[in-house]
Amino acid sequence: MHIECFFKKPADPMSQTEDLLMRIMRLKEVIDTTGLARSTIYKYVGDGIFPSPISLAPSGIDMPNARSVGWIQSEVENWILARIEERDSAKGSASPPP
Repeated sequence: MHIECFFKKPADPMSQTEDLLMRIMRLKEVIDTTGLARSTIYKYVGDGIFPSPISLAPSGIDMPNARSVGWIQSEVENWILARIEERDSAKGSASPPP
């Protein structure tokens, strides 16, 4: 399951607007996308090294599903890209075998 939000965001304050698509990923999709376990995702969130989820329920709502959370897809993708950059920069700085 995913949630999509459409809104207008100015490309340039002085020009016309462009459409922007924002997706919210639920935990299962984050697990499938990153390959991380649920506990690892929440540990990384707690350590500040993985994007924090957002609440999908309005503040002050006391219902069984009011604890639902999701992750902004672009934040998760940027986190993955940062891991790739770290890997690639580590390869570039490693000396070749003799």
